[in-house]
Amino acid sequence: MDEIPSFSFFLEQAELGKKNAQYNVGILYSLGNGVAKDEQKAFEWFRKAADQGLDLAQYNVGHCYKEGCGVDIDEMEAMSWFRKAADQGFSAAQYKLGHAYQTGCGVVKDEQEAFYWMKEAADQGVVGAQMAIAVCYMDGTGIEKNAQQAAIWLRKAADQGVPLAQSIFGVYLSLGFGVEKDECEAVDWFRKAAEQDDPAAQLNLGFCYAQGQGIRENKQAAVHWFHKAASQGNPEAQYNLGLCYKNGRGVDIDDDEAENWFRKAAKNGLAAAEQALGYKFRNSLEEWEAMLGDFDALSKRIS
Repeated sequence: MDEIPSFSFFLEQAELGKKNAQYNVGILYSLGNGVAKDEQKAFEWFRKAADQGLDLAQYNVGHCYKEGCGVDIDEMEAMSWFRKAADQGFSAAQYKLGHAYQTGCGVVKDEQEAFYWMKEAADQGVVGAQMAIAVCYMDGTGIEKNAQQAAIWLRKAADQGVPLAQSIFGVYLSLGFGVEKDECEAVDWFRKAAEQDDPAAQLNLGFCYAQGQGIRENKQAAVHWFHKAASQGNPEAQYNLGLCYKNGRGVDIDDDEAENWFRKAAKNGLAAAEQALGYKFRNSLEEWEAMLGDFDALSKRIS
């Protein structure tokens, strides 16, 4: 095995003006690897390499200015250095610059410029940028709304394991929005996201099991996924779990547990649960149960 070069080796090369060695010296100072940690010296060496045009170093100088590592925080200066690296095609810098234009941090807020830089990063596989581009196409931010393009970029982020992208892409598939409708594939994506604890995906997977949509109907499995989402505070899942307990769907009837989940959903602002509880106290038990049946039909939507 080749021996890893020592700090003294890199320092000797850095002092000769070699930019890659200067960058490496900065890294070693920033980590305290082979030398005492010193953020100010790390910054100084990053700056030397950055001044010679090394994109990695330019990015790190930007990071130092943004976070105050070895230098005073200066958002505008940070963006100046991120731009230098971004102009050389450095994807992480492109993403940082895109985010800055989205938020107006260190630059004047500009949705079109934000989209441009996010797209540059997304084309290089930066998953956060891919998700951001999907949202831009969904919302029409910096670009015209385009469901087909949104679906394309959601799929790219979903393939990289982003649960939010997997969950939303599942919705697109279930509705045939921007893609050909495929309820079975939608279930697959809901499951991927649900297994990563995405509450919206857990809710929708519960709906699919409850309805037999894209998968064989299984009331017990529906309760399982409603419970997971409800435990994370999802009000629609809390309401549906209450309905399961009230109607004995996939679980034994338990009026107390049903009311408990209705109250949680109402506390989280779900109008259907608030109305259900209010109706209970104003009317007979039979009328309340009949009304819950009506809400149950509404609660099975994919959202």
